[in-house]
Amino acid sequence: MSSTCKGSISPKVLNTYSTFANKESGIVFKIQDIPENQFDNALKMLVDGTKEEPLCASRNVHDNVDTVREFERIWTGILYERLSVGCFNDDGDLVGLNVLMIKTKGEEGLFVSNDRHIRDMMDNMTQIHKKIDLFTNYNIDRYLTSLGLYVNPQYRSRGIAKELLKVRRQIMASLGLTLTVSTFTAIGSQKAAKSVGFEEIYVISYEELRSLGFDFVNKFSDFYKIMALKV
Repeated sequence: MSSTCKGSISPKVLNTYSTFANKESGIVFKIQDIPENQFDNALKMLVDGTKEEPLCASRNVHDNVDTVREFERIWTGILYERLSVGCFNDDGDLVGLNVLMIKTKGEEGLFVSNDRHIRDMMDNMTQIHKKIDLFTNYNIDRYLTSLGLYVNPQYRSRGIAKELLKVRRQIMASLGLTLTVSTFTAIGSQKAAKSVGFEEIYVISYEELRSLGFDFVNKFSDFYKIMALKV
């Protein structure tokens, strides 16, 4: 995985994509780039998210120190590409984030890892994605994708995941991209994606994945979905 990305946003500029207020709490939230001084908080949130994300939870990633450290290394590299966005409350606390990166035609994978758990999960996901052939079907060379969508449990049910996904349109416009595609493994993120215009392009049940030999033991959702938003 490279440490920079063509078309990535300058680290000297913090873009604010949107602000929105939650009617019930009165809190005003801001969606913006994640500054470097928030990277540690971002990593902590992402590690917490491994307890719930179905693929990570099925392998008890959160309890494996080596795998957590490897994920932190990978996420840190992606954060430095300056494409990821965070949601901040009116006190400036990071309460949600979406880790974003660009997938380019010809790349074997999004990153390289020697960790067994991460390698197995990514190998399985790569096999699934090969069934779609996004570059041919959409006639593109690059698209925006993600490796982590998480909202602090104390701030859920306030539309934060929806807003984090919604700003992808602005990010794509700034980068000259026309497509964003992500794997949504849990029902909450799947609903949020659908609400902002993502369409299902590949859906398979975890039961069927297991019958095909994939090592997914799901605890939080019935279906594994790849969803796309074209602009």
